[in-house]
Amino acid sequence: MGAELRSVTRPRENPEDREAEYRRYLQSQRWRTLAKAVRLRAKGKCEICRRADGRECAHLAYDRIFQEPLSDLLWLCRNCHGELDDRNLQ
Repeated sequence: MGAELRSVTRPRENPEDREAEYRRYLQSQRWRTLAKAVRLRAKGKCEICRRADGRECAHLAYDRIFQEPLSDLLWLCRNCHGELDDRNLQ
């Protein structure tokens, strides 16, 4: 999460402040509501591999962070979430 979040941090912002803001956001009612909607859309299955049960809501991109539409989010198993994060770092 850290590297991709730093990539959306504006140059004048402190990356640690942005990371703390992101952590607070992941505890918010808005995030819980979005994650639930994404899980329901996926019917609980990972939206990448379609084999495993999803466990986590993940961002496809971070350019609309804090105001992301459902189309920016996927319900993923931990393995696919890790692979998605790895690809975003390259």
